[in-house]
Amino acid sequence: MQLLTPPSPSDLPFRSDADPMFDVAFSRRHPNEMGARHMAALFNGTQLISPPALHGLSFSDNGNLMYDVAFYDTRSNPNEKGMRRAAALFNSSRVRFHALLSYPREIQGMHVTVLSLPDPARCIYRNLCRLSHGPGPKYLYKPLLHWVFSQDVKRIIVLDTDVVVIRPISELWAQFDHFGDAMIGIAYEQSRLYVDQHGKNYGTNGGVQLLDLEKMRASKRYAEALDWLASGIGQSQHGNANGRYYIGYLGDQTLYSYLAKSHPDLLYRLPCEWNRQLSMHFSTRNASVHACPQPCGVLHANFGPLKCVAGIMQSNPSCETWKQLRTGVALNNGALPMKFAKCPGSREREFRSFSERFFSDCCRA
Repeated sequence: MQLLTPPSPSDLPFRSDADPMFDVAFSRRHPNEMGARHMAALFNGTQLISPPALHGLSFSDNGNLMYDVAFYDTRSNPNEKGMRRAAALFNSSRVRFHALLSYPREIQGMHVTVLSLPDPARCIYRNLCRLSHGPGPKYLYKPLLHWVFSQDVKRIIVLDTDVVVIRPISELWAQFDHFGDAMIGIAYEQSRLYVDQHGKNYGTNGGVQLLDLEKMRASKRYAEALDWLASGIGQSQHGNANGRYYIGYLGDQTLYSYLAKSHPDLLYRLPCEWNRQLSMHFSTRNASVHACPQPCGVLHANFGPLKCVAGIMQSNPSCETWKQLRTGVALNNGALPMKFAKCPGSREREFRSFSERFFSDCCRA
């Protein structure tokens, strides 16, 4: 089987004292070139290199476990408004918010972590980048976040800034309980981008990730899998039609898609409701990729012309807002707000039928 190399794209009110706390944070070399000493530097017994701990942040004052959630943005001018809007939907005192940035700045209410790696991990990152292009290298920090975060951050939910969390974050966090031996939770790519010639979809989408950082740090198998992928040795076994093992434009999600084929035990497939993707790249009518039987948990505006949807729904994720956005009809015979008239622009007719068929429940009643 061969994975297709992806082309470049064309274009909560749930506060409860009973809830647990969450941390949220929004030329190829020979495979053995790293050498025993280099691998030992990455993997030392049961602990991998990590920055110093953020003392006192693992638990709340009353001893409840915190949920860590991180928003990820590598741009020089990160989407701070999007992060704050998305974070406001959680409305929980038990969430510890992180901003993962390439260009550090203060963001109110969030612990900012700069995307920086220790030397041995940087070697893997550099070699992964050689197999990528365009924005791909910017995304390739995500599989290496166990070397970015401090050791007291043991599990984390990593979100892109174009997502809208619909259901309680505690329900998404509970997916960690289903991991078994896996260490990365990620949903299928809801398009036919990664379908191989036999019709098998190994594709993943990186917009919502559950990372068991403690397992990732302790896993020699995961460290070796990353080194193996970075080496390019998989060319002949898992290459594309041109015989190349290439990560390309989409970075982490293509890397995870290769892992899904070569090391499936490392990944846990998040149920479809936790990354409902508004992608219209290949089809807007294919129920085999867009339909999801469970209530929508996270809406992901991962298609350029529909990025405006995330901003509107982050500001007000109510079903009234969603209906106006999907139909273009104002409620109670009023005037349609200008922001609804401009979004989604030229793809309006296609978006309306697409969202009505597959995404009508992606809102808060």
